[in-house]
Amino acid sequence: MNKNEVLNIAESKVRQQLIRSLNRTFSDITWRGLQLKGYGQVDVAGFSTEHVYIIEIELKREDPVNNVVKIWRYLVENGSPFLGKDVKFIHAFSSKYLIGGFLTKRKNAEFIGEKMSESIANISYYSIDFDSLNSLVTQIVEIVKKEELH
Repeated sequence: MNKNEVLNIAESKVRQQLIRSLNRTFSDITWRGLQLKGYGQVDVAGFSTEHVYIIEIELKREDPVNNVVKIWRYLVENGSPFLGKDVKFIHAFSSKYLIGGFLTKRKNAEFIGEKMSESIANISYYSIDFDSLNSLVTQIVEIVKKEELH
């Protein structure tokens, strides 16, 4: 897949391909989509002994801050499946979020993500750029490997 072609495929296909790639790379982490009952869907979630990885993929969404608020609200109001684990929220933005109004929407989401991580001790927020499925997978793998070594 060439750069920016990822913008032309369905988000569900990106999620499926990401889950397959991560499950092949990490045999000790279970990767899947996740429904947070009453809060919405998480694009991709990974569960290891010590960590929960939450990945929200933003291809062209008008309001990416909703994904951050959804997770923050869930952790504050419910969060029971994540108790005792460090939560690593990886917010992946396509190249669409590097220009114009989409850049502003991204900055708003990052601001809220940073505030969330400041207010909850066991959560870290990562914001990454990607322009292809390969770059998305590579960056997530780097973050997960770093976190799993700690």
